[in-house]
This record gives sequence, structure tokens and C-alpha cells, in this order.
Amino acid sequence: MTLAVTWETCVKLRSRAATCRACVDACPTQAIAFDGPRETVAVDLSKCIECGLCQAACPTESFSGAVDAAAFLASAPAEVSCAPGEKGGPAFCLAALSAEDLVVLALKHRTLRVDVQGCAACRTAPLGQQVLSSRVEQARELLVALGAKATVSVALKPRAPAPPPGPLPEAGRGNSRRDFLRRLVPGALADAATKPQRLEMDSAALRPALLKSQEPPPRRQRLLAALATADLPAPKAKLPEELVGFTSSKALDVGTCTACAMCVTTCPTGALSMPALRDQLRFDASRCVKCGTCHDVCEPRSLTKAKTVDLAHFLSREVRPLGRLAIKSCAECGAPFTHDPGEDFLCQRCRDLDDEARELVGSR
Repeated sequence: MTLAVTWETCVKLRSRAATCRACVDACPTQAIAFDGPRETVAVDLSKCIECGLCQAACPTESFSGAVDAAAFLASAPAEVSCAPGEKGGPAFCLAALSAEDLVVLALKHRTLRVDVQGCAACRTAPLGQQVLSSRVEQARELLVALGAKATVSVALKPRAPAPPPGPLPEAGRGNSRRDFLRRLVPGALADAATKPQRLEMDSAALRPALLKSQEPPPRRQRLLAALATADLPAPKAKLPEELVGFTSSKALDVGTCTACAMCVTTCPTGALSMPALRDQLRFDASRCVKCGTCHDVCEPRSLTKAKTVDLAHFLSREVRPLGRLAIKSCAECGAPFTHDPGEDFLCQRCRDLDDEARELVGSR
């Protein structure tokens, strides 16, 4: 399989203010960077080892093709480990599974054992092992908080002795992480001449319908389907926000919110919504992927993450109001806006236009 990127679902394309860098931080070979006028994702395929860490790290699942997580989940046994490839590289790396995927497997088998020692690529670049261990812990915490009759445990399988390292790099070549990985994971790096060297966005090829889409990624749909069929009690526990990497709860300061709806339009999954009057902001925790874009675009910082995650809200899949706003219709343009009783009945845009007109005619 070959790595691919669906740029339309990347939050960096939806808003210039988005600060998400999950894929960049997850890549063990520094193959991913932000490039171009919009700082969109670009991938140096000559550095990519197709480990799949970017796929699991991306909150909107914009990366695909390195591994087939859905196919793996469909046939995975109750004890899983990284699968070696034909040439010594990873055919499937467990670090390509998200915490959500681990919960799905645990609910399927009741008892899931995960070998966190990782494949040869993980052992060469220990980031994979660290990420997998963290996700196993997240899955554990979530299952306990949900009261699920399922567990995730760690299984450490004995490893065959590692082959001796290859010859040192030639003089002037540089002892880079890339060279180190090439020696220890033979075959993990495809011949650069056999595939394109770079993945980058082509503006002409963007699909407008997909840009406007606000659907949760496939892994979220798999998790919700698994939870719907599981025998779960009504959860009462709320987990600390830092222990849940794939969703969040929100808090809204109605006193500073301007009802601009930027958070609604830039949300990649439709977790946030507003009625036509814009008199309230609504939130569906089951659709939130914790990408942080809504917080990045909120200029008055009115929308924030709650300190705990409400699991009952997540399971209910309800759209709940975060707060009601004092809304009036602008006396000049008719647009709804948040109104302070001490102000006139003009929205901020019309007030700015009026101020600009007064300055032009010198009546100010």
C-alpha cells in the first residue's frame, strides 16, 4: 500500500488559524512538514516508512493507504502484535491503531492482549512504542470508566535477536536517522525510483463537496457502532480531559461569544452547530475528534475545552446547547448578532462601516 492524503479533510486547509500538527509530531522519520502558501501538509515519500503512525494520529483521518486498519480490525485475534513484512519492514504496525481502534477490538474479544514491544521500525524509532503504550492506557481508562466487560492488557512476546547492523554510511553521506533506519530495517524503505518522491496538495484537484462535508472519520463510526451493541451501564464517571485523546467536552462563555459561527463552519465533523437565529451554540460530543480547530478560530476565546470529558454525553450522541446567547437583529443589515443592552442595534460590521464613513466625510 502507498500513503495517500485527503487534503479536503485536513483542518489546516479548513482554516489558516488551525494549529494542529499531529501528523508532523507523529512521524518518526520527519517525512511530514507544512509547506506552501497555506502551510498545508507535504510528505517526502523518500523518507516515509509507511508505518501508519500519521494515520492514527490525524484526528480527521486524512492519511490513508500506509496500512489498512479496518481490514486488520475485522480479522485481528484477541492477542495482537506487529506483523513483519516480506522484506523485514513492518507489514502492519500496531502504532497505526488509535485508542478508539483498541477499544473496538477489546469490546469484540472481551479480553485484548497487545504486544507493545512493536515491530522493527518501532524499535528503531522508539516513538512508535511510546505512542502505542499511551493508547493502550487510554483504552484501558475508557473501558473502566464506561463499565465495559472488556479489558486491554499488555503481552510481551520474546523477540528474535536483531540482525547485526549494516556497514557504516560512506564518508560525506552523514549518519542521519534515515541512514540508521535503513540499516536496521532492511526493505522498509522503498526504492525512491519506483514511486513519487513527494505528496503535496494540488489546488486544482480539490473536491468542493468534500471540503464542505462534516462527517466523523471512519474510526469514530466504528467505535460508535461497537459501543451501541455493547452491554454498557449508564456511565457516571467523567474522565480528566488529558486522559482522552479523541474527544472532549466544551465550555462556552456566553458573555464574550459574538455568535460569529466560525467554530461551526470550520469544525470538520459537524460536532458544533447553531440554529438560524444563532441564539445558542450546540455540541455533540460523539462527533468531536479533539482537533482543536474550534478553539483556534474563536477570537474572543469564548469556547474552551472542559477539564473533564462527559462520557454520558458521548454515548448518548445528543446535540446539547452549550449556552444561550442574547441575540438581536441588526437594524441596518438584518443579520443576527450578540447584543449588549448598553449598545445600539447595529452589528459590529455595520458599526465599523459607519465609523469608516464618518471618517471619510470628516464628521467624526
